[in-house]
Amino acid sequence: WNDMNEPAILGQFKPIDMDHNVIHENEGDPKTHKALHNTYGMQMARATHEALLEQNNSRPFVLTRSGYAGIQRYATVWTGDNSSHWEHLQMSLPMCMNLGLSGVAFCGADVGGFMYDTEPELFVRWVEAAAFIPFFRNHSTLGTRNQEPWAFGKDTEKIVQKYIKLRYSFLPHWYNLFYHTSQTGSPLMRPLIFEYPDDPNVVNLNNQFLLGSDLLVAPIMQPGITHRSVYLPGGNWYHFFTGKQFSGNHHILAEAPLESLPLFVKGGSFIALTNPKQNTAINDDLLELHYFWVEGNSPSYTIYEDDGLTNQYLEGKYFEAKIEAHCQKDELDFLLKIIHREYQPSWDRLKLVIHGLPEHVTVRFNGREIEVVESSSLIDWDSKVCNFNLELEKD
Repeated sequence: WNDMNEPAILGQFKPIDMDHNVIHENEGDPKTHKALHNTYGMQMARATHEALLEQNNSRPFVLTRSGYAGIQRYATVWTGDNSSHWEHLQMSLPMCMNLGLSGVAFCGADVGGFMYDTEPELFVRWVEAAAFIPFFRNHSTLGTRNQEPWAFGKDTEKIVQKYIKLRYSFLPHWYNLFYHTSQTGSPLMRPLIFEYPDDPNVVNLNNQFLLGSDLLVAPIMQPGITHRSVYLPGGNWYHFFTGKQFSGNHHILAEAPLESLPLFVKGGSFIALTNPKQNTAINDDLLELHYFWVEGNSPSYTIYEDDGLTNQYLEGKYFEAKIEAHCQKDELDFLLKIIHREYQPSWDRLKLVIHGLPEHVTVRFNGREIEVVESSSLIDWDSKVCNFNLELEKD
């Protein structure tokens, strides 16, 4: 964790910047701090990253407060010492979206605020939003009130636990998105204009965001608010928690009591989920792949797995599969193809869950008609959910 690496110098009351006339040796090419200020933090993160690589074959995890263009090669970035104010929750969205557009996909803000005392409502709303922001960390300074989830009473703890569990359930989807970002440079957390550049309604929209291309997050970021306007761009959208469907290119009024985050999934998309767990050292024995029906589209989704710890993926030790859905009026065809298989995922069961499927539709998997039955899943609506298990043989 590289903190205060602008570098900041502790003054009498607050950190101050290093004098711009200080000379850095700069590997035999002396420069003033004014000339090197912006690269100082990045070079510190780079040195840390490279030193950790020399120690073992594990992937370094470096967290930095400062950086420059290219910092994403060496470190995760958080947005610095924020405060427990609603305004700072609001600011965290455009800050992280701008970082993503600048190439820094793995970023986030201190959940609950670093300075001053947070309060239960602000803490809950911050957790709800940050559960879908790449870097998710609750953090506060010495001398402020305790900020653990259980420090605000049972009601707050229960809501926070719900969204932490949801974060863990989404880890396979997060990993697939990180893989896509590593290959394309596309941000994880996206302003809507990134996906809908021709929609005038999203030009200055920074109080909601997309996770990947198909999950829309619209947090509550003001006190005492239980409803908010949400803009849904083109397409059909499902409410993640209720299954209610909405047509795009419209503003809707979303209900959002304290325990509820306005969260929407685009029709025609896939999301990979797993059972929540205590930590990432616990292996997943099941992968649930959720598909959200919409007629007339042909989406695809990449499933990527490696050991998550070493650099053996660079030597080809990874698993990659691609699934496609071809949706017509009366037919839904899934095609699953293994692209690369020099790593065996911990799960050996793939459960495909179909949401919003009309009763008259015939479903096929790799050309074979399959039976769909009502069953529970990690997204368990009152509406019809169809699923089946596909056994994956281990090598």
